[in-house]
Amino acid sequence: MVHTRHSLALDIERAGIRAGDTVTLHSSYRAIGEVRGGPQAVVDAFLDVLGPSGTLSTPAFTPSFYATRRYDHDRMPPEECVIAREVWSRPGRKRTLHPGGSVSFFGGEAEAYAACFDRLPFGMFSCYARMEERGAKIAAIGSYENVDMPTVYHYFEIKYNVPYRSLKAFPGAIIVDGAAYEDTFYHPVRDLEIGVINFFAKANRRMDRAGAYDHARIGDAQAYIVSIPRAWRYFRRLMDQDIFLLVDVDIEKARAKFGGIQGIRMPDIPEEDRPGPEFLSRHPR
Repeated sequence: MVHTRHSLALDIERAGIRAGDTVTLHSSYRAIGEVRGGPQAVVDAFLDVLGPSGTLSTPAFTPSFYATRRYDHDRMPPEECVIAREVWSRPGRKRTLHPGGSVSFFGGEAEAYAACFDRLPFGMFSCYARMEERGAKIAAIGSYENVDMPTVYHYFEIKYNVPYRSLKAFPGAIIVDGAAYEDTFYHPVRDLEIGVINFFAKANRRMDRAGAYDHARIGDAQAYIVSIPRAWRYFRRLMDQDIFLLVDVDIEKARAKFGGIQGIRMPDIPEEDRPGPEFLSRHPR
């Protein structure tokens, strides 16, 4: 079946997205299926539903900054996801200022969200905090395994103050409006001593089992919809049970390092919630 801007807009409405909402979109474009008009039609469909007062958000990450230490805020496109590049390319879109972890916004409140500034991409003064305050919705399109599930969860990690990440400084050359300057930004890095790897599929399975997500179909893809405040309530409860909800670790090394620290519960992780050989081959510790 070939999907169109109109048919996708109907799917998005059935998913519970409404005019005036702020939506942060994480999508596997391939999972949606064949779309007449390509990524542009997908973005248009969301904007049709959100209307002029609504706001669409997508990650605009440029992880190459962490290696090159150079970033042009106005000219560097997102390096991941065709949907994100489509939103970034639109005249009038706004973008938060972080050289590795920026976010694009388009629509009614784009300027206010993009004005949020934090030297940490997922920090407590970032756009994620404002989106939580405003009751923004997460729309994740695709299966647990083939879509980079919400980066909002990294904001939750900072809010929860997880012990397996530390902040690393990244000084670099930043260009904004054609003017270059030197500045330092930060990124939460994994604790390699205990073999931390990001493993969102586990968190999403557990969030789903707990009833956090509303389910829908957008095109051919499964979609998961949840407001950020609702996601945080479920996330905090699940993190209280398993501090490693969002990651996989070498559990013996983790027990040795954190087992005696008050308030850190060391879980027994079921085999179904551990990454398989294929995942580990693509994401080595």
